[in-house]
Amino acid sequence: MQIITPDDVETNDNETRTSWRLLNADTLGVDYGARGGLIDYKHRAEAPTDEQLGGAHEHPEYYYVISGSGVVGLPGERVPITGGSAFVIPAGVRHSIWGSSADAPVTAFYVSLKR
Repeated sequence: MQIITPDDVETNDNETRTSWRLLNADTLGVDYGARGGLIDYKHRAEAPTDEQLGGAHEHPEYYYVISGSGVVGLPGERVPITGGSAFVIPAGVRHSIWGSSADAPVTAFYVSLKR
């Protein structure tokens, strides 16, 4: 069995989030048809419009919010989230996630499975 921690993978950081891609073919040595990891979603001074939402993915994404509070933005919908929340972003749906507070990010674990 292999244990993988955020210290074992490269950090991907941009203006909206910091991510650690823990589970993927590179870290596991084989493609299990899934990828997953941790993400810290940063605070945004202004919520994105529907046109500014992030891209859609070809596979559904399953999220569990570990800590913090924030918002999931979907076309025409904004849903509040907090630590303990779980949700699914369906395949093909544009979305963004952001923190409600500049003091603490929304930390979530995600898994994306191939169909």
